Amino acid sequence: MIEEVIPWVIFACCIIGIIVFNYAIVTYYSERPGGYRGSMSDRFLPLTGSVFGLSIALCCVILIPADIFSVSSSSLSPEQKESIGAAVKIVYYVLYSLVLFFLFAVIPFSYFYYEEYGEDVTTARRIWAGSKYTIFLVFLVICFLVIGLFVQGSAPSDDNYGEYVKNVLDTENRGDGAIIFALACATIIGFVMWCTYTAYGLSAFPIGWIKGKRSIEEDEDYVRMNLVSARQKHRTISARYGGSRASPARDRMSYRDREELSLLRDQEREFERKSAQLDEAKSCFNQCLRCFRPFQFVLGFLFLLITIVFIVAFVLTQVDKILHSDCGFKCGFTLTHPTKWLNPVDTALVFLAQWFPLDYVLLAVIVLYFYFATIAGIVNMGIRVLWILLYRVKARSSKPQAMLIVTFVIMFSLLALNLEIMTLAPQYVSYGAQTYIDANEEKQQCDLSAPVDKCTMTQIGLIVTRMTMKMGFFGVVFYFATWAFVGCFVLGALIALCRSRPSNIADAPSDEESWDF
Repeated sequence: MIEEVIPWVIFACCIIGIIVFNYAIVTYYSERPGGYRGSMSDRFLPLTGSVFGLSIALCCVILIPADIFSVSSSSLSPEQKESIGAAVKIVYYVLYSLVLFFLFAVIPFSYFYYEEYGEDVTTARRIWAGSKYTIFLVFLVICFLVIGLFVQGSAPSDDNYGEYVKNVLDTENRGDGAIIFALACATIIGFVMWCTYTAYGLSAFPIGWIKGKRSIEEDEDYVRMNLVSARQKHRTISARYGGSRASPARDRMSYRDREELSLLRDQEREFERKSAQLDEAKSCFNQCLRCFRPFQFVLGFLFLLITIVFIVAFVLTQVDKILHSDCGFKCGFTLTHPTKWLNPVDTALVFLAQWFPLDYVLLAVIVLYFYFATIAGIVNMGIRVLWILLYRVKARSSKPQAMLIVTFVIMFSLLALNLEIMTLAPQYVSYGAQTYIDANEEKQQCDLSAPVDKCTMTQIGLIVTRMTMKMGFFGVVFYFATWAFVGCFVLGALIALCRSRPSNIADAPSDEESWDF
């Protein structure tokens, strides 16, 4: 009885920790209350939507170790494993349904509801505005679910897969098929976010720590040079009309010169403000922080090595699939007999799965690393549609609309991570530490070729395998999307290396609109 409760107790504690953690993240990046339009009650909807949306998406991944424990623990009887597995399956589908609900209903409604704010706008009108823009997305999800009821796919006809694969695919369960189809469609969108923000963040995050910021002396030279230039231009224009910089003869100036003079004054005030910021950066506290710069460099190098390990794990599984998938395109390059290559991430998790909850700790660290990498990508790139910058995300100054879109991006990225975790650690996610004795009396790790009565696949493994094998189109898309992710990481690493170091000044050009090289 105790063994059955342990994973749920840990999962419940994780839920509480995740909610608190996401509240801290959202609050840290959100604009201070004084900068919000409207009353404090208007802040509640975007804040709550962001916190709970991110928490639900994280819970989908954090549930995996409890799922693995339910099939690989030797202390559980078959009946206990079956009951825990059934409960885990229900929790997965509830969480995935909530993810779809937040992505296609709650977050869009909150965004358009807040956008409709105005002094003369009633609450009813705001609710109607949020609803009319959200109803299309809700209709889209309903279409996915209806199509999923009829587009069930089929098991590969290869004899090599045998009875076990047919049992895994369970082609008669239309309810599961509807949710899985809708989830697969949403995951395709998730891979767009995964291949942009997460891929770039994985390189920009550690490389940024290694490179560090520009020195204060460099920033002072930059500010001083631009301030002198602006004042000199100001004097030149004023002298042209017989006035001084303090009292220019504006009545005799042309319209063009008046506009340029106004612009120069704004520039002078801006650079004077930045000069004051640099003076604050020279405070004793900030000078002490510079002593930790060597530690930041070491940690950045360590994070870069961790990122490279993850990328190597992805590449090893991808190469294994293309070389050893028995059915290839027909089943989305699913592996029946995975090659026992030394995948460092998979090997570590399988080893720690024997001492639950150590694998829980390691997987949580991995998930949080990808989570922070996605945030780093968003902060560095900003919220963009192609090359058009919509919002800049910065600590304590991001608008509620920006935070809702950040939530939207991270939730989609975590949805892709739910599937990519199968590529990162295929053996661990599918079977945990399960083994069986084959006909030659040798111990083997469980895989799709194992006897039905000796190996039990995890619920997340069943969901992903059904998604990729029954509907091979999705498997092929996800397979090549993973290669695109690796390519985007390499491209992002080159960009991060070539970009100039960020400034110590808030709103400096290298931190705002331009990507200086």
